[in-house]
Formats: sequence, structure tokens, C-alpha cells
Amino acid sequence: MTRRLSTRTEKKITAIERRKVMLDALLKFCLQRQTLTEGSRLKSLQNAKTGLQFGEHALIVPNWKNDRVVLTLFRSGEDWVNYDGEFKWLVAEDVSKMSEARLQRLIRKLFHEANPESDE
Repeated sequence: MTRRLSTRTEKKITAIERRKVMLDALLKFCLQRQTLTEGSRLKSLQNAKTGLQFGEHALIVPNWKNDRVVLTLFRSGEDWVNYDGEFKWLVAEDVSKMSEARLQRLIRKLFHEANPESDE
């Protein structure tokens, strides 16, 4: 006979399973876009999430939306502190299905916005 889990234990298990699903989505993204993610690094975030950091200007973070995981692209880092344009942290709500070429252009554009004096 199996013992019924307490509500507190069930909540912990659910939270861990949700976190695992988010990590699995990030893993799948990395495996599908190896060329793009080659230069990225894993970034531990304060909310116990893990994201992919591109330079000091872009960050992809798994989030829940409508009972599914989306990979959200944000501006990140100190490069944006003195940005003069209209500023929003959110760049794209879900990049999981975006082509690697399009995403590469978007990340490159973010780099140039954050570093207008750069020659790269």
C-alpha cells in the first residue's frame, strides 16, 4: 500500500517537475541551435531559473505561458543603462521556433544597440 503524499510534498514535486520541463526546453533549444548557442553561457538567475546569456546584452530565459514553456529573449546586462532609445527589457516573447539565422540577426542587432561605438 502506498502512502499518500502531503499537500506540501505534492507542491514541491510539482515545482521541481515544472523546473525540469523548463530546463528540458532550454536543452532542446541548445541541441537544435548548436552554432548559435556555442558562444553563449549558462546564467543562474535569482528566481531559481537558468538562462542562456549572449555576451552582456541578451538573455534567453524559459518561462511558462498558457501551460507551456516559451523561451523569452530579454535585453540584459549593464550595456543598457545609458541606452537613449525607447527601452523595453522584453525583445521577443518566444524564440523557441525562430530560425537560427533570424535569432542570430536579432542578437547581433541587440549587441549593436547596446554598443553603438563597436566595430563588430
